[in-house]
Amino acid sequence: MQVVKELMSGNVTTLGRNDRLSLAEDLMHASRIRHLPVLNEGGQLVGILSQRDLFHSALVRALGFGTTAKDKMLQSIAVKNVMTDHVHTTTPDTPVTDAARVMLTRPLRPFHLLRESEVHM
Repeated sequence: MQVVKELMSGNVTTLGRNDRLSLAEDLMHASRIRHLPVLNEGGQLVGILSQRDLFHSALVRALGFGTTAKDKMLQSIAVKNVMTDHVHTTTPDTPVTDAARVMLTRPLRPFHLLRESEVHM
């Protein structure tokens, strides 16, 4: 039986709660990723920031403004103000079939793996 740790990604890029949305946008663009786990000061998973969260925040706050206004807005907003704080997690030894079953019953969001203090996707 295949378990989640056999499929997970390592070396996950993360954000801190107090990081600015401008950093999140830069990381997402440079790494070509759509979701970033958010960690507190102790390195514990406290949320997730998606491209959708980022886009929605920028759109709502900068509607009708140009790129410069959008960039300034992203620099002024902390990740903790727009992140999703209800994150679904699993463990490394969870059977893939069980994880898949959970993923099918909830909105499409990434499923994060917690192993000790590390976050994996």
